[in-house]
Amino acid sequence: MWLRMGIQEKADALIANEEASPFIILMPTEAYYLQDYLDSVFGQALFADLLPWMEANYVVSTDRECRALGGISRGAAWAALLGMENWEQFAAIGTHSVPNAPYSEVRLKFLLEDIPAGSVPVIWMDTGENDRYRKSASEFEALLGRYDVPHEWHLNEGAHNEAYWQANLEEYIRWYTAPWWECGE
Repeated sequence: MWLRMGIQEKADALIANEEASPFIILMPTEAYYLQDYLDSVFGQALFADLLPWMEANYVVSTDRECRALGGISRGAAWAALLGMENWEQFAAIGTHSVPNAPYSEVRLKFLLEDIPAGSVPVIWMDTGENDRYRKSASEFEALLGRYDVPHEWHLNEGAHNEAYWQANLEEYIRWYTAPWWECGE
């Protein structure tokens, strides 16, 4: 879906216009999306296979400040869960139209206890005003607020569909890449 929405063309244009530093987007195959995020092998595959493969085959920074993890809908829940559990790997997490909180208040409390001060990844949250999961996304945002998790909350016009995400795609890319100008220097 990211490809269908034009992420490659938007990323290339931002890089060509020097509005974003060069970066690589790693996207797993669709097979991972067929599983529930709580039972998925996606996390294991990401950290045991995909990231090591990328590091072995491309010149990439391994600095957490130069990496982000993001997703849409179910992928947003995965990103929030895996990003917080693996805070050493990612400084930023994008959750676009997250359908529900990927962890309970108790689990978030325990996750945060294991993260050193100043190392909690910053989270971008957005959802459409007419998104069928808006209420649960708002509850997740409130949970992050109660625990002072650094985050941005964006409530935009739109629903839980590809048209909404495509309309916001460039803004997502700009947010992910903004801190990366210093990466690789």
